[in-house]
This record gives sequence, C-alpha cells and structure tokens, in this order.
Amino acid sequence: MLAVLLGAGFMYGVASLLLLRYEAGDMYPPYSSLRADPLGSKAFYEGIAATPGLAAERSYQSAGKLKEVSQTTLFYVGLDIQEFLWLDKTTAQTFEALAAQGNRVVMAFAPVPQAPREVAKLFSPEERWGVKFGYGGLPIQALRQGDPALPATISWHTALYFEPSAQEGWQVIYAANRQPVLIEKAMGQGALVLAADSYFFSNEAMRYERQPELLAWLIGSNPNVVFDETHFGVQESPGIAGLLRKYRLGWFAAALAFLALLFVWRNAVSFVPPYAETLAEKGETGKDATTGLMNLLRQNIPDRESN
Repeated sequence: MLAVLLGAGFMYGVASLLLLRYEAGDMYPPYSSLRADPLGSKAFYEGIAATPGLAAERSYQSAGKLKEVSQTTLFYVGLDIQEFLWLDKTTAQTFEALAAQGNRVVMAFAPVPQAPREVAKLFSPEERWGVKFGYGGLPIQALRQGDPALPATISWHTALYFEPSAQEGWQVIYAANRQPVLIEKAMGQGALVLAADSYFFSNEAMRYERQPELLAWLIGSNPNVVFDETHFGVQESPGIAGLLRKYRLGWFAAALAFLALLFVWRNAVSFVPPYAETLAEKGETGKDATTGLMNLLRQNIPDRESN
C-alpha cells in the first residue's frame, strides 16, 4: 500500500510539473503565440480573440495551405533572419499571392544584437521585393516617420534594419538611427509589412510598453487574424486518432477493441478443467504405490473373483 501511495504521489507530481510548463508554454520558441511567459505573444493573440469584430486563430500548416484565405492579416512573428534567407521561390510566391488577393502579411523578425555570420542564402529579398537587409548599432528607440495616429516613438531592440527601394513602392513607417526598421509595401489588394523587431508583440511589451495604436495599424481593416506557428517548427501532424476521426472509423476501432478484450478473456478464463485437475478428481494422481496397485487390480480382476 505504501508503494502504491508513493507511486501515485510521484505520478501526480510529474503531471503537475508538465501541466505548469504546458500552461506557461516555455517549451515553445520566443514570440510564439502559444507561450505565456514574457517572451511569448499569447497576450496579443488572446486580446485579438477577445475583441468584438475580430477572429483570431493559429495556423499549424504551411503557407501553401492558406491560399484560399481572404480579408485576413497573417502574422509571422519572431522570424529567424537566417532561416528567412533560405526561403524557396515557391514560398515567396505564396506570400506575394496572399498579399495580392487582399490579405495583409506581417513579417516581424526576432531581435539580433549584431550582424550574423555570413551564410549562403537561397532567397534574395532585394531581387524579389526590392529591399536589402543591413545591420548597425543597437538603437534605443524608433521614431515615427509618417502617420500621426501612430506613437511618436517605440522602444527598439535589434541591430537589423532595411534599405528599401523607393521605386518598389515601400513606405517607411518607423526608423531607428535614421535607418528604416518598419516598412510597408502595397501588393495587389493587400500589403506586405516588414518589421525588424518583434519585441512590441511580446507579453512583456503588452504589460510595460503596450502600443495599441501600432498593433491596430498592423492588423488593418481585416476581420480575421492568423498567427503562424509553422516557422517555429510547430506543425500539424495528425496521428492515428486524428485519422480515425477524419475518416469516421470510430466503430471500426471500437470493434477491434472488443475483439481484443475477447481474446484476452479467452486466454485468461478456461472453460475446460486443466488435465492435472481431471486426473486428480479420478484419483490417478497424488497416491502412493500401494493405492496405485489396488486401483490396478480393481480394474483388471472381475468383481466375482475379488470377492
């Protein structure tokens, strides 16, 4: 009984620790909308979900699976700059198509303290979108460059900045150290927004440096908001249970479980007495030599001769 109680207490403790970590979401990368600690963006996600007239959801599928969405703002928060430069041509075309059909694609990069080491890149934003990426000193704040409805200054925490081409139609929204750090470009009926920092999306910023005007501007007029989680490696991979629900095979699974129970029961319960028990009931086992000889004589000597 003591061992059972100790085992139950241990399992309860492990489950409690896992539940606490799941609620905090600290197993997810920084700026994930599933993360509730200061480094996550769950507060922004839940704030949108609680706002009348707006609908928020998370995407666990690649951008190619979102081709049919419309009137939607897609947030890619906490992008890794080096992974971004490895975008393939098809994915880049998908982002352009999403923006062209009336969606707002917002890409915010995770802060970097300095220029990362040079690595080979597959995707060139300069050739594709007319914007170069550069690195400078760490700024303290970014200054508004246009719309007076936006905050005059916001804190800034990254060395990354942009060099947009004016001929490509880029508008500078904020600049830090006189370098553009938040820019927007119209694409078809929608727009593409690039932000060099993601701090203002974080739960910490929501508590201490909330910028509701800027966040509302980023969302735009779209009633639907999607937070992408696939760039964090969090993707939907349905297991056996998901496939059973998808193809409505619940009764088939129940039948298999019933057959398995019958098999276990058949092997656990015997309807025929064991051979050793049968012999014992007949008096053929568990006897000494004299008793065995007498039984043998009774079986082979007629009754009239035994008398």
